[in-house]
Amino acid sequence: MRTVFVALTIAAVLTHRPAGAQIIPICGDANNDGDITVSDGVSALRAAAGLPSTCPLAVCDVDADGRITVTDGVNILRNAAVLPAIDACRDVTSTPVPTSTPP
Repeated sequence: MRTVFVALTIAAVLTHRPAGAQIIPICGDANNDGDITVSDGVSALRAAAGLPSTCPLAVCDVDADGRITVTDGVNILRNAAVLPAIDACRDVTSTPVPTSTPP
């Protein structure tokens, strides 16, 4: 009985995430909940249409063309459905690196 209690306690400690903890961004995960779902695709489609959205460019520009388009939303939906999809976001975990050096 004690072994089961210890195992459950360890599992609870290892899987506990404090409220408000930041998850490392995932390409296509518009709401940053750690999963790519249909709601992420809908958020990208809203951003592509110019509607209010929770879809940042670094995360929802999955084809890395510099803008959020319907193609990005469709690719996120395909990813959510576990279908072949483009997933070419720039590194969403680092800061931008300048492409040229100042004179």
